[in-house]
Amino acid sequence: MGPSLHRRPDQQRGAHRIDDAALGRVEERPAELVRRHRWATIFGIVIALGVLGMSVGLVRSETASDLRTLAATGASSYTRRTLTAVTAGALGFLGALLGVVGGYVGMIGWLRSNSLNGGIAALGNIPVADLLLILLGMPAFAAVVGWLFAGREPTAMAHQAIE
Repeated sequence: MGPSLHRRPDQQRGAHRIDDAALGRVEERPAELVRRHRWATIFGIVIALGVLGMSVGLVRSETASDLRTLAATGASSYTRRTLTAVTAGALGFLGALLGVVGGYVGMIGWLRSNSLNGGIAALGNIPVADLLLILLGMPAFAAVVGWLFAGREPTAMAHQAIE
């Protein structure tokens, strides 16, 4: 057996890189890059949920008189919780959908004018797990949190505000 069978690890890595380049294969991303990508996704979701929470709070403050009317006509706290949860879930889904579509439209526009990493062909590697987390997980989490925090109405809701 010749010496070519006993290569050092760095020679093997170099040979694999040359082989991958010749066959058009892409190397796997390092684990650290994947970890950073996951944390960036989680950070973005936390920020989006914060904005969503403020939006739901504003919607609830604008509809306070409607909630008082519902309570006065006998609507249970279950009904009020459901309205808040549906509002939070719908706003979360709409925001996630617009964010994902806007991100991809922006990326397509940038990649059309830039041949970095293969141009538009680079979009063939879609991060399905991350997109599902954003499109389904975030609205579901927003709905659950809306349901949990909409239980008891604050005492300010019991009386109409003096204008």
